Amino acid sequence: TVSFPQWDIHVDVMVDDAPEAGVEEFLGSYEVRYITWANLNIDLMSSYSGGDGGNFFHLSHPLDAGQRIDFFISHSWQDNVAVKWQELSVLAKNFQASNGRYPTFWMDKFCLHSSNSDPTVALQGLTVCIKACDRIVALCGSTFPNRLWCAWEVFAMTAFLRQREAMERVQFIPLKEVVGGVLFDVQQAFKEFDVANTECSSFVDYHRLMRIINAVGRSDFNAKIRLIVSQMDSCIGGQGAEIEEPQRQHWGEGLELIAAENAQEPIAEEKEVVTAEVDPAAEKA
Repeated sequence: TVSFPQWDIHVDVMVDDAPEAGVEEFLGSYEVRYITWANLNIDLMSSYSGGDGGNFFHLSHPLDAGQRIDFFISHSWQDNVAVKWQELSVLAKNFQASNGRYPTFWMDKFCLHSSNSDPTVALQGLTVCIKACDRIVALCGSTFPNRLWCAWEVFAMTAFLRQREAMERVQFIPLKEVVGGVLFDVQQAFKEFDVANTECSSFVDYHRLMRIINAVGRSDFNAKIRLIVSQMDSCIGGQGAEIEEPQRQHWGEGLELIAAENAQEPIAEEKEVVTAEVDPAAEKA
């Protein structure tokens, strides 16, 4: 038996325990979208901005009330696209063989309607999107543990699910990448995870995400990410182990903090990659 850590992180959206109830409650205020397998190809997966003139939202479809998405896909846009596409293709073909149709997907590039000035709504909506998906798949390549958004998604994919449900629905798929002549070991990489070493291509996203993480304490966030992945070992490429039922996990305060700050402190968009800097006060929080 394994158990997830107790959460002490808050956002101002709390989704009900039952996935269907949570999705139905928020569909009226946040539009969940999905993309079909027919609309995906390796060129579109090559980078976040590459493809059809940088406009990808039109490739996705709004989710109807009562409808479910088959897979929530978490991945790094910096990972090897050929290896990533191969794993995604296997996932789609196996699903088609079992269900007689190709699956639907949630992917940020096509389904996340974010603002250049403030990702707060996207952060809130992410929880609803996770609840709307039957399975959650993390395609973990060599850059996955070093991306701030990927770390946040790893946290969010378990924080709004019961422990048993998370172990049944979440799957980590290591991408077979060779780094420095050695096959990349995603489990080892997460054992050494430190949010101070993560990067984010958007300064605005970096700032807002780190405001939430700093409100909790970076050391605490690091420990939670390491523990999540260590307890999901049995889900890496396979099925989950039997686990204990969790207590409800409540979120509420962190996004209120950044929403209030957003009204007072506009931030100019920056293009360069941002790396987190260690804040001693946050480390001690």
